[in-house]
Order: sequence, then C-alpha cells, then structure tokens
Amino acid sequence: MLHRRDRTLSQQLQTYDNYSTLKAIEMRDRGKRPGIVAMVSHAAAAFVQSLIFKRGFLMGTAGLIEAMEEANYTFYKYAKCWELRNADRRDRAEPGSNKK
Repeated sequence: MLHRRDRTLSQQLQTYDNYSTLKAIEMRDRGKRPGIVAMVSHAAAAFVQSLIFKRGFLMGTAGLIEAMEEANYTFYKYAKCWELRNADRRDRAEPGSNKK
C-alpha cells in the first residue's frame, strides 16, 4: 500500500478515473446492475478494508488518503456502470421519445 507516492495525487486520481471507466464497462458487459446500495456499500467496504484490514491507519494521514482513494475508485466504478446502463436504456427507447 502507498507504494505509488512517487506520483502526485492528481496523477493518481487520473489513473483511478481511467481504470474505473474500464471496470465499469466490463461490469456492464457482464450484466451488472448496480444501484445506490451497491455504490455506497462497496465504497464503504473498500474504505474499511484499506484503512483497517490493510492497516492503513498505521500510516496516519497517508493511510487515510489511500483509504479514501480506494473508496472513491470503488464508488465511481459502480456509479459509472449505472450511468452506462441508463445510457443504454435511453438509446433503446423509442426514436424521438426524448428528443426535441
């Protein structure tokens, strides 16, 4: 954990953004249908796993930052999958039904 600290936080966030998009596409293609409960519960579990079970708390502020990064990555992965599924549904709707 935290072996990536040679990168800035901005660089790490860009990496998480890219990976969460790829993972969301993969999840959608596997038929995942995440809702708000999945988004929140999986993000909370990632935070606890990183901070407690991976002992991030021993690293102080850096451990907290890492736990928050993991939680945000997880949340956005599920949120992006939800977004993709909703876009797919809109695209399959009747032509012109939501166009002006």
